[in-house]
Amino acid sequence: MRGRRLVLDDVHRLDDPAELLKIAADHYPDARILATGSSTLGASSKFRDTLAGRKTELWLTPMISDDLEDFGKPGLEHRLLCGGLPPFFLAGAPPEHDLQEWMDVYWAKDIQELFRLDRRRSFQRFAEMLMVRSGGIFEGRRDLRDLVRSAAPRS
Repeated sequence: MRGRRLVLDDVHRLDDPAELLKIAADHYPDARILATGSSTLGASSKFRDTLAGRKTELWLTPMISDDLEDFGKPGLEHRLLCGGLPPFFLAGAPPEHDLQEWMDVYWAKDIQELFRLDRRRSFQRFAEMLMVRSGGIFEGRRDLRDLVRSAAPRS
């Protein structure tokens, strides 16, 4: 293991990922471990140890403005229409099916596993509302009241 590289994908799915990473860091300090997981790992009850001094966090963000030029589409219109994840951005048209699949995976891996919510449709409506209002002012009471009204059965 010394001097080797190890990749652990979806580390948050392990029973005690913090303990495994702590042992690896302490017993194999020359090894390089890349552990990927949910963006909400800090909210997981599985991470009882902060791993302070044993880890470096790397945030993988969507494309930034310099990337738009590198990919030959410097205007914001295409970025806003197709999204900032490279496969979506490179698609010729808005990849609606892929975006829905991405939201389904986000629901299953991040929201469902970490927070145990059981109303998928309500979550999707809330996420859609946030995206529609992106860049504007989110007024919690008004916006959530409107969301609840629109979800109520019509008589």
